[in-house]
Amino acid sequence: MAASIVEVAQAAGVSHSTVSRVINNRPGVSSESARRVLEAIKALGYEHRERRPGPKPKERSEVGTGKFGLVMVGEEIDFRSSPVAASVFHVIESELTARNYDLIVCRLGDTHRLPPTIENGATDGLFLYGKIPPPTLARKLRVRPSVWLLSERAGTGYWGDRIGPDNQAIGVAAAEYLAGLGHKDAVMIELKGLHIGFGERASAFKQTANGLNLNVTTIVATEDEVDDIANQISAASPTGLFIPRDRLTARVLRALGRIDPDLAERADVVSCDNDPVLDGLSKRPATFDIRPDLIGKRAVEQLLWRVEHATEGTRSIQTVEPRLVPTDHIS
Repeated sequence: MAASIVEVAQAAGVSHSTVSRVINNRPGVSSESARRVLEAIKALGYEHRERRPGPKPKERSEVGTGKFGLVMVGEEIDFRSSPVAASVFHVIESELTARNYDLIVCRLGDTHRLPPTIENGATDGLFLYGKIPPPTLARKLRVRPSVWLLSERAGTGYWGDRIGPDNQAIGVAAAEYLAGLGHKDAVMIELKGLHIGFGERASAFKQTANGLNLNVTTIVATEDEVDDIANQISAASPTGLFIPRDRLTARVLRALGRIDPDLAERADVVSCDNDPVLDGLSKRPATFDIRPDLIGKRAVEQLLWRVEHATEGTRSIQTVEPRLVPTDHIS
């Protein structure tokens, strides 16, 4: 399979949008970053394909330019620490390429101006990721067919369609998993300061656990409070543990192994993201694959449909069912 922009970004240690700027000869990239991108392109054999004009497929009669935008609002993604987003973006790029469409990547930071490729109508539709933009930008973006990716950062203010993981199903399944192993007491980490999907996972976990007679101790923390989380887990001494993000799970279990190695070894842990970072642990915990491949595919299908049905008044919110990856199983 040909290399993608995401893989070039990972190899060069830069963002997706930086690679896009280099291959499209747009300004705003340092000479050092450009050098690393070009070296990664050569090493991976990446080929930037310009879309050739030709007849439009009948089922895509409303697709005019053949170009779609991926707009990261307020966030510059480090793909090394955001494997789910990286996987979704990779699939979107691959799916569009297979349909002979192009993807333009950009980021909206603190500026109140849109990139020219977005503002001048050079794209047929937009994939949006991140926070709600300022009102002046939101008004300009709303006129384009749009699909938001993954979980919301706030409860209100979004528009367009959305494709993301079923966060409630993750919480329900995590509680059922631990209760099914016979646990009566569990600790759950409720992450704050990130997207509201973590709150949905926590709420569903607690509600389901209550119905299963699973006593839950909740630790509310940020991802930076690893040692504090480990100390609180040690004090609670649970037999079951739910941590809603694999990147945090790996760090917490390593810290717990230093503080309370016996508990770290015997506790049953369930996590989320199916991130390879878990492979380095002495015992790989169970985790949920939120299926970024399916999220990416459905996002492309939905945006192409929305371009064809731009006047349709309803908003589509689709969630993808998670899949449990059992403990010590490496996919």
